[in-house]
Amino acid sequence: MALRSKAGGPMSRVCQVCGYKSEIDGDVANGKCPQCAVPVEIASKLPPFSDLSSAEQQDVNPWAAANLRTHPGTPWELHLPEGQPQTITAKVINYIDVLDKNTSLFLWCPPDQQQLYVRDLMQQDSEDRWLTIRGEVCRYGRLQPGDLLTIGSYPWVFHAYARNQGFGLEPANPLAGASIQMEDVRVGKRLSIRDLGIDSGSFVGIIGSSGSGKSTLVREIAETRVGRGRVLIGGHSRDKTPDPAVETVAYVPQKDVVYDDLTVIQQTTDFVKLVKPRVKRSVIEESLRVVGLRNLVDRFPSQLSGGQLRRMRLAAALARRPGVLLLDEPDSGLDPETAISVRRLLRTIGLLGATVITVTHYRHSMELFDRVLTLDQGRIVDDSLSLGLQAEISGEPMTRATRISRLKQFTQIFLRECVKFKQRAFLTAEFWPLGSVSLPQWLLVGLLIPSLFGIAIALAVPINDFHPHLVGFLCVLSVIWMSASQSHLALTTDWYRTEYERWQGLQTYSFIAAKSLFLIVITTIQTCLFFAVLLATRYYYLNQPIFYGQSRDQKGVDAVLLGEQYFAKLDEHRVAVFVTLLVVGIAASQVGLLISALAKWRTLVAASILPLVMIVQILFSPFVIRASKSDAILNETYAGFWWQDRCQAAENCPSKSLVYRPGFGIVCERCVPWSATYEEHPQGTPEGSHKTKLGDEEIEKRLNDKDSIELPIRPTVIASYGTLTRYADLTLRGIITQSEGEEAEKKYGYASLRQFGLTSLLAAAFGCHLLTTLLIGCVSPKAIFQRLKRTLMKAGV
Repeated sequence: MALRSKAGGPMSRVCQVCGYKSEIDGDVANGKCPQCAVPVEIASKLPPFSDLSSAEQQDVNPWAAANLRTHPGTPWELHLPEGQPQTITAKVINYIDVLDKNTSLFLWCPPDQQQLYVRDLMQQDSEDRWLTIRGEVCRYGRLQPGDLLTIGSYPWVFHAYARNQGFGLEPANPLAGASIQMEDVRVGKRLSIRDLGIDSGSFVGIIGSSGSGKSTLVREIAETRVGRGRVLIGGHSRDKTPDPAVETVAYVPQKDVVYDDLTVIQQTTDFVKLVKPRVKRSVIEESLRVVGLRNLVDRFPSQLSGGQLRRMRLAAALARRPGVLLLDEPDSGLDPETAISVRRLLRTIGLLGATVITVTHYRHSMELFDRVLTLDQGRIVDDSLSLGLQAEISGEPMTRATRISRLKQFTQIFLRECVKFKQRAFLTAEFWPLGSVSLPQWLLVGLLIPSLFGIAIALAVPINDFHPHLVGFLCVLSVIWMSASQSHLALTTDWYRTEYERWQGLQTYSFIAAKSLFLIVITTIQTCLFFAVLLATRYYYLNQPIFYGQSRDQKGVDAVLLGEQYFAKLDEHRVAVFVTLLVVGIAASQVGLLISALAKWRTLVAASILPLVMIVQILFSPFVIRASKSDAILNETYAGFWWQDRCQAAENCPSKSLVYRPGFGIVCERCVPWSATYEEHPQGTPEGSHKTKLGDEEIEKRLNDKDSIELPIRPTVIASYGTLTRYADLTLRGIITQSEGEEAEKKYGYASLRQFGLTSLLAAAFGCHLLTTLLIGCVSPKAIFQRLKRTLMKAGV
């Protein structure tokens, strides 16, 4: 403290840091200022303190975001420990030849106050003598976390870091704001705005009761429009295609939509590059520093507080350098102190030049807003601006809208899925003295589960007694379960985050295609490991074939030794079996993705549908419906198990025990004996002109056929056509039974059945993929109509 005297007034003590005036010596408690807690010996060393006179104020430029400058080179950051004063000059912060050499500031962070006191120490006039705090020109003042300080037109944001990590001034760069104009905007009965204009760089608060239309108003500006009327950003209509404001507007929804498996820096980078792939990493890091997350970039969302989560989402929007920033209740669910801190930060972003609009329920600290709009039943009932006064709207230059290519978004999303899969933890536990130990999910999904399935099937099948079709069925079920369980929550767990990204410019099909490819890659890895473990266990542990092998007493040209036994034709078609299992896995992954699209955000619904799908795969498979014939050859197993319930060889044949015969179609054995060939029996062709007609006696005889009574009922047969197990079994039986020879191959038409089964599996995969794209809105009827309209107009129709 220093004794100062005013002419005609009593002696007083004035703190040379914060300007606190005391008339009584006892106010100086323990040798410190009662307000800023600076020790007397420190304050007494500062030059004499004087207020900025009104004459001096006129010589200093008033606040304007246009006066701000971009920091040169690599931005400088100042760490501010509590209770340790610092004097800042151009040399200290390495801004020589950037700031005037006379630039000098005194900084003081009082212990346990989370505040920063700043004082201008420049004794001579300087072109950089433009010190502002929260947009007000001054010579000294106090900052709280989130407040803006400018030194010679260069902006800095004051932040309190994580506990016991001190404080800091983070460099920030100006933003190019954009004005907003709404004309006759109506959204049903939820919103009715006749005329609303908002200036560029304004900080606007929207208040009102629940259901008053606050969120609807913000979404009409931020998202794909659903109402009538016009919304202009920077003088450009949002109804144009492509939308010129896609890159100008950033929206932060109320819900904390984050990826739990990505760190702060990873998901901030991912979100920005989905819309602006050319944004440099330095810009993303700057946005994280500006919101105060410098020391938290490698943490996961579960390690952040509620306020830090809001800052992370704000950083993702800020890294896009938006002209308009819209936030839906950014302070909801936060304690009052944290909510005010977030609001201060939003005020700072507005001072940097962006137009900031925020919906809020809190009525405190409303003085931070430039303007407050009150809504009731979708209408503006109060405006803090004078009635009838609207902001002057100009057509500011806006960068040409650039729609990021689907390929770039596809690549970004695919890489993100890979990182999430790598970092996701399946189990985390505390083990002394190791501390926290995590089991990564890739280890469980990619290695452990496929290996266990392979070992289990290898051990479950009897030894020295071949059951190739049973092994094939068990393999199919295993692959379906592995693939579907991996994909049935693929969209559900990230549903809200995906919706948020779509509002910000994510092209939906790029997202679905990347998800599908990632799931196919995981399915391929699982199937490869599963089949390799199955082979290894059967060959090297049990010394037995899996599907087929002819036992030999001695070594032959085509014999393979397993243990002490030689086998000829040892699983000679195992490559074809593996390919079939891989196709089954791809189809199952798309079934799981479809389940996720049906369930949307409801994880419980998706988790309930998956077991039902698996039960259907089992109950309506040939191994359950045709259990007594499950180990027989293909035609015996599928006798009467076809969609067609009429023999195609005779016009009035009543037989239901139908089988597939190449060249004849679905026929019964009485009309086309097994010994018949197409050349010898042309009347068996399905063409109507060549069909035979049976007599009454023959019809009666066939109606009494025992086989017709033991066949499955019609609804069961139809239901089986909706399962992957039917088509997989058809394909695998056609592959495994090739070992019976070319004569059987030609006689039973295995090649045609294999082709039919494999084609059906691929069609099922494509069909599920198509349904998924339709369910999540990849195809917009409005966009199709507009495109068709433009095409017709160009054609002169």
